[in-house]
Amino acid sequence: NNVFRMVREVVSYLSKSGFGMLVLMKASGSLAWGSADVLNVEFAHVEGDEAATSKRLGLLFSFIGIGCLCGPIISNFFIQAERPTTIQLACVGSLAFIMLAWIGFSHDTIPFTLVCLLTSLRASGSSTIWVNGSLLLQNLSSSQMLGRILAMEFACCMMFDAIAATVAGRLLDQGYPKHTVSAGAAAVAGTLFVLWSLYHIYGNGAARKQFNSPVLHKSGIEEPFLA
Repeated sequence: NNVFRMVREVVSYLSKSGFGMLVLMKASGSLAWGSADVLNVEFAHVEGDEAATSKRLGLLFSFIGIGCLCGPIISNFFIQAERPTTIQLACVGSLAFIMLAWIGFSHDTIPFTLVCLLTSLRASGSSTIWVNGSLLLQNLSSSQMLGRILAMEFACCMMFDAIAATVAGRLLDQGYPKHTVSAGAAAVAGTLFVLWSLYHIYGNGAARKQFNSPVLHKSGIEEPFLA
């Protein structure tokens, strides 16, 4: 079967590439921000006032847009395209911003103005991972494998996003307050931040020396890992 053969090939390629775990970078981000859509509705809700709820939800979406615009632009100032390690570091740092935003949401009394600002902070982290997670794979992957690798990345991303949203929704349905669910999201983001930080600090993935050498470009690093 061609589908299974292609999957085996891409898994084999990633296992030998030295950066295979990065296919889960964006998925990790999805796990950290996946509960946002469910919680946005909760934080925008005004009891007995549907018009005010709609207005607040619209404001939250506006601040999401601001964060999504600013995150990749700001991170671009710290990224060097010829040094993939800087791209990976931007993704890892973005998890810290998502964690900090969820910590803010976890407080029992939080004004809606702060909700909007924290929403923008969380969205800036999310968009930075969304853009740079794929950019990492594009920089490091063989052109022959890139399409399949990005497809796998996207599938994992959507799966983890669905899991996070489903869990958050179930917890809210069972009576857990939105602040408690936000604290859980902060714990998830914090755990992922620590794990990916260790991955980066110990020189894995895009932090490997061979991916950041000025004499080695994409065409120079892809062939050894196809063997």
